[in-house]
Amino acid sequence: HEYLMQLRLSKAEAMLFQGKDNIIDIAFDCGFNTISYFNRCFKEKHGITPKEYRIKMTDYAKNNDKDG
Repeated sequence: HEYLMQLRLSKAEAMLFQGKDNIIDIAFDCGFNTISYFNRCFKEKHGITPKEYRIKMTDYAKNNDKDG
């Protein structure tokens, strides 16, 4: 169960970073049955919600593009 959860969350992280799909679609595509369960699991791992993660990663990517 733990391994499967790590795979699902890793896939979600990548999809959130790409920023193409909405968070609900990402949750379902990664095998979560409800958005609340996805949010809870994601926050347990990262300490922030999927939305906050996406914002943080988007800002990170923008700042690295400017520096590069």
